[in-house]
Amino acid sequence: MSLGACILLVAVLAGAIGLARVSRRARRRRAPPLSDDLARLARAAPGGRPADALEVPSTSVVEDRAVSFPCHVCGESAMQALDHQVEEIGGERLRRVRVGCDRCGAERQLYVRVMAAA
Repeated sequence: MSLGACILLVAVLAGAIGLARVSRRARRRRAPPLSDDLARLARAAPGGRPADALEVPSTSVVEDRAVSFPCHVCGESAMQALDHQVEEIGGERLRRVRVGCDRCGAERQLYVRVMAAA
């Protein structure tokens, strides 16, 4: 193969790679990433909003309950509690636990209601 043919082949391959990259970028701009859709679904699941707070019998199990759910992005069960705060929402005290996945790094927050002892 001549030098000119090699240069032409390299140019054609580089152009094809560049077009593929541009095409991928354009698709990402048109459609929101899948993780955005999964985060929206996670917010609609139990614990994702204050109105749908998870219920636990005592404060000692708040974080254990929050990390018991699999990751909403990758499905792994390697969740860790990153932050835990008490918030008053609608006149009710709820625990807001921010959890993160050790595998993919996705984060979400869960609301937890501690039930009063009867």
